[in-house]
Amino acid sequence: MTAAGTAREQMTDAEYTIRYRCAGDHGAVVLIVVDRPGTAYLFSSGQLQWRVEGADACARLVRLLGRNSTCLAVAEDGPYTIEGLRQVVEESVAPCPA
Repeated sequence: MTAAGTAREQMTDAEYTIRYRCAGDHGAVVLIVVDRPGTAYLFSSGQLQWRVEGADACARLVRLLGRNSTCLAVAEDGPYTIEGLRQVVEESVAPCPA
């Protein structure tokens, strides 16, 4: 197995805790999540998009999103796999039953 293959497997098996839910342009739902070591990620379009490490990483991601998004801190929710995060986002944008 290659090092790249091993890294991909580790990302697939990794678990993330949701810290912020954000409403982006055109109602898109994005999440700010953290992994076990505390690295923060922007989860958007079904993928981890940005990675920020260090103190106040989540708050820095909120600032990076700026005026284009409204982010609300949530009680720690998780852990979720990448597939689990996708399901959370899908449920967030699903229309309410009539």
